[in-house]
Amino acid sequence: MAKENHMKTHEQSPWYLAQRPCGATFPDRAGVSIGKSPAAGMRSDKGTALIVSLLILLVLTIVALSLINTSTFEIGISGNERTRVEAFYAAEAGIQRALSQLPSMEPIPETRIGNDSHYWSGGLSYRRNPTPSESLGLAFQYGNDLSQFAFRRIGIHVTGESQGAVRELEVQVKGNRPISPSTEY
Repeated sequence: MAKENHMKTHEQSPWYLAQRPCGATFPDRAGVSIGKSPAAGMRSDKGTALIVSLLILLVLTIVALSLINTSTFEIGISGNERTRVEAFYAAEAGIQRALSQLPSMEPIPETRIGNDSHYWSGGLSYRRNPTPSESLGLAFQYGNDLSQFAFRRIGIHVTGESQGAVRELEVQVKGNRPISPSTEY
């Protein structure tokens, strides 16, 4: 009887259950079989986990490369936009210079701003031979007492360039001193 008690405790010990061959079923405390040993299930899932983790790594790598490509493209776009804005402001500086020298309508020669920006009066083809501002005639306006005043209209055309980007601005200015129609000059 002592030998039988010893066998029962030995069969129910965790050490005894761990030594059973893989895939063997073992009884739980109530004597009902609960399936394969835990070690057998882990061995068959090791390859699947590796494949799934490699696929996730591949997807993350593709997403990262896509983000890098998009960022590089956006940096190029912002650089182009910066040079276009610099060209616009170079042309704006030429407009301001032409306004400051009014009533003279002399041409503005190519003028350097900083290292990479230039402006001149006229279009792109007039860089070496700038054109003067042009008179566009008179503009008439009525006053509060229904009297009529005439203003000189002037057209200013300036081109600005920065690092190869070109912007042309054309402005029409109404003279700042009214001329009475009855006044003769």
